[in-house]
Amino acid sequence: MSKPSPLFVLSLSATLLMLGVGMIVALLPRRIHEMTGSLESVGLVAAVFALAYLLAQLPVGILSDRLGPGWFLMIGYLLCSASGIVYFSTQTPAGIYLGRVIQGLGEAPIWALGPAVLSLAYPSARGRVIGIYNAAIHIGLTLGPLLGLLIAPGGQGDLPFLVFAVLCLSGGILVFGFLRQATAPASRERP
Repeated sequence: MSKPSPLFVLSLSATLLMLGVGMIVALLPRRIHEMTGSLESVGLVAAVFALAYLLAQLPVGILSDRLGPGWFLMIGYLLCSASGIVYFSTQTPAGIYLGRVIQGLGEAPIWALGPAVLSLAYPSARGRVIGIYNAAIHIGLTLGPLLGLLIAPGGQGDLPFLVFAVLCLSGGILVFGFLRQATAPASRERP
């Protein structure tokens, strides 16, 4: 049996993550608003994610150049899974914000390093494979809200957060099982 291609593994992992994100993206603002009654808290849900994501980009890139991107991709999925557990178990605004920080730190290596791995694995077809990867992301993001409605009609309950955690964990397992050794750094030279 042949090993799945990096394109297949990364695209499937990203689709699983974005299925989960699609399920929870509408639930988090509603949940934080119900907890606080404040529209400012809804804005903070987006801002704390973006700040964590932004701050993680450069260190993740530098470290992946030294150590290889495979481990960082896997850690990103595991952090996203942990954020789903935090969302599922918390009953406080601070817990929601903590989950968003963890999710931002987790998504940073996924979105930065997935295309990097693909461009190295497919140097003569970078545009095509990154286009497929991006399509896979948006397939998950499109289907996620529909799955969320099936799991939690009316947006009630915490089950979508647990499903998000399981989907992210599944993406991490895929990356670990199929890409860990394939994404070791080819050389230690600087661009």
